Amino acid sequence: MTDVSFTANAGDVPIPWESSGEKVGPCNVDKPKAGWHLNNFCSPSAEVPTSKFSHAERFLRSSSNNDDSSQLKVLTYNLFWWNLFEKGKGENGAAGKNIAASAKEKPFDLMGFQECEDVAWPLRDAKEAGMADEFTTIINNHATAIAYRTAVFEEISRGGMDVTEDGPSQHYGSRGAYWVRLHHKPTGRKVFFMNHHGPTPINTGGTCGQEGVAYKLLKIIADNAKQGDAMILVGDFNILWLNPAPGGFGGWQDEHAFLDCHFKHDFANPTIEDMWGLDNFYSACVKPVNGTVMDKGGSDHNALSFIYEI
Repeated sequence: MTDVSFTANAGDVPIPWESSGEKVGPCNVDKPKAGWHLNNFCSPSAEVPTSKFSHAERFLRSSSNNDDSSQLKVLTYNLFWWNLFEKGKGENGAAGKNIAASAKEKPFDLMGFQECEDVAWPLRDAKEAGMADEFTTIINNHATAIAYRTAVFEEISRGGMDVTEDGPSQHYGSRGAYWVRLHHKPTGRKVFFMNHHGPTPINTGGTCGQEGVAYKLLKIIADNAKQGDAMILVGDFNILWLNPAPGGFGGWQDEHAFLDCHFKHDFANPTIEDMWGLDNFYSACVKPVNGTVMDKGGSDHNALSFIYEI
C-alpha cells in the first residue's frame, strides 16, 4: 500500500465528541463511546483513505524523519511551592538549576507547572543557571502555569476550566485543566498542550470521581483542539499511575485507565518510592520518543521530561 502523507490542520476541523449516552459519577459527566479515541483525528481530511491503516498509524509512518526541528521536549514539574519557595526561598535556585541542567542537551519547548505561584521565579533561576531560551508564560488558576518557547511558537488561543473540587477530608479548593493552542513554526503543525493538577485526597478524583475527571479532561480537548493537532496532556494528576500491590504493581488506577482508552498514556515515574507515578504524559497524533525522570531540584516530586516527534 502506498504511504499516505499527513496534511496538517487543513481548515481547522473540529473534533467531534461521540457520546455513549451514559452519564457517570457524582457530577453526571458524559461518557464517550468506547471506540472514540483522539488518535482517530490525526488527519483533518475526509478524503484520506481509511483502509488497513488508522489515522494515527499513517501519521506516524509519514513523520519519522529524525529531524530535530520536528521534536518537542516537554516538561511537567510540581514545584512543592509552599516548602521550596515560600519556606526555602527557592533553595538557591534549585528547581531552576534542575531545569537548566536538562535543557543543556536539548532545550525545552513546552512546560507545565503545578504548585507554582510565580512561574517567573523558577524560569529566572533557570536562566541564571545557563538556560538560554526565552519563554512566554501563561499564569493559570489554582497555582498552575504553562510556558512555551517563544522562538518556535506563535500562540493561537488559550483557555481552561475547573474539572472537579477537592474532597472534604483534604480540601484546598477547585482543580482545573488549562490549555494553549500553538503554531509550531519549524514544522507548521498546530500543537494543543494542556496542563492539569488533580484533586486531593489522592486516588479519589475529588467531588467528580476518577471517571468523571477523565471524561471532563477529554471533553476539554475535544472542544478546543482541532483535527490534525499534535495533542499533549501533562500534569500531577494526584492519581497513582499504577496500583501498589505486594511485590510490585497491581494494575492501572481508574482515572488513568479511563483516559488511556481514549488518549494514549506515554510516561510516568516508575519508581515506587517517588510519588507512585502521580505525574504523567498523554498524547495523540505525535510519535513518542523517550522520557526522562529528572532530579527533584528541591521539590517532593521528580521533574519529568518527554520528547515527542511531530
